[in-house]
Amino acid sequence: MLLILTVLKYVLIAVAVLLLFLFLLLLFLLFFPFRYKLEGSKEKEAERPEGDFHLRFPGVHFLGEYKEGKLRYRGKILFFTLLEGGEE
Repeated sequence: MLLILTVLKYVLIAVAVLLLFLFLLLLFLLFFPFRYKLEGSKEKEAERPEGDFHLRFPGVHFLGEYKEGKLRYRGKILFFTLLEGGEE
């Protein structure tokens, strides 16, 4: 019986730590604002549309651009570039 209670104690401690982590993550998402910006245009005489996309969250940035038929994108976490691509 003592073994079962000891295992149960450690399982409940792990669940409590996980719930605390999720709660802190929720508070982080609620109190640190994120910004996004999406712009686009298509003129009647233009052949291709153009657009920009920016997503900024504390520590995370994603930028995308479509101009002159070329798609360029870049994703960063803190100072490290994780995604970068597109035609130059």
